[in-house]
Amino acid sequence: MSYDIEVYGRAALPLPGCEAITKGGLALEGSSDDESVIRVVHEPSGEYCFMIEGPYDVADDDPDELPSGLRSDLRYRYLIVVERAEQPHIDHALASAARLASAVAGVSVDLQADAGRSSARAADPRVPKEPERYLHVQWYRRFDEHSRSLASQYVESAETVLPAALPVSFGLSEPLREKFAREGVDGVDRLYRDECARRRLVFRGKRPLISGFIDAWSDEFIAELHFVKLVFAASELSKPQFASALENFFVDLAQRSKSFFAFAEVNSSQFSPSQALPQWGEWPGLPQSPPWLSWFSPDYAELVQPHLTAGEQCAVPGGLLYRSSLPPTNISASWSEQGSWVPADFVPEQNDPDNHRQSTATARTMPSALRSANPVVKVG
Repeated sequence: MSYDIEVYGRAALPLPGCEAITKGGLALEGSSDDESVIRVVHEPSGEYCFMIEGPYDVADDDPDELPSGLRSDLRYRYLIVVERAEQPHIDHALASAARLASAVAGVSVDLQADAGRSSARAADPRVPKEPERYLHVQWYRRFDEHSRSLASQYVESAETVLPAALPVSFGLSEPLREKFAREGVDGVDRLYRDECARRRLVFRGKRPLISGFIDAWSDEFIAELHFVKLVFAASELSKPQFASALENFFVDLAQRSKSFFAFAEVNSSQFSPSQALPQWGEWPGLPQSPPWLSWFSPDYAELVQPHLTAGEQCAVPGGLLYRSSLPPTNISASWSEQGSWVPADFVPEQNDPDNHRQSTATARTMPSALRSANPVVKVG
């Protein structure tokens, strides 16, 4: 269960280096997943405290999701999440929210204490609130001559198969100024080709799409992975029509982008899927536990197919779709039963006590094309 706080402000204050957050013995750590997400830790121990995300343009939010009586001049929103909902993390988060609200000339809203939500969002106080769940979907591909086309591939796939995945706003940094209704596919494609050689393209959507980004297309960095990341509200999976369309979109974009691996999983954290983070730039390996959906390129499928015995395999042009036996709405968790997922050789070691997602050694088994020859990138 998380402890959530929102801050609404007149100004859009960038998170990196924000003094309003770092007061009180705190420090900031950038997120490797999203430039608009910052981890806040205690100094000098480095213990993780909470996450802060934003600023978002309030105009992109559903009016029913906003606090009642919100001032019309408050244009930007920040979200602070204490994922473990423990003291003293909550007190630090509340104090930081108050300081941030002052810095952006706005207000902070404690979502646990606020009773002023509109009737569309009100709940019977006698019924315990279900914790929010999030659907994480990510596609991974190698850099090639088509890397600049990834944004257009994404939008064209969404338009054709899953319109709910289309962005409402997009840009290079928050607040996002470009509107998809005005710019369309050509605008997204043009901005990505022209401006995203070294910067990712960030976008926000309308629920169920919460956020996403498309990684920079240049292979001049140390990273050897090119990927797309999306976060949806997982509650939408209870609708069979959406779940079916999401699966079709998952496969369609994997085929268009020539992804070597993709996954879709439900998680209790909006910010942290279970997939391991690369220590440098090399592909770390497969997730420790089976996602709801997995996509494998032909060379990966040849290696994993004999081990995927607990779910359903479906060979399609360009790769292999695997549905685990987990219902799509179940939170992914480590499985210990034999045959439920791939052997340990296919997954990375993750022995960093301060960051359970960080890979400390890459998987011993993967397609040879994913094994880096760069000694700077290679870690194990």
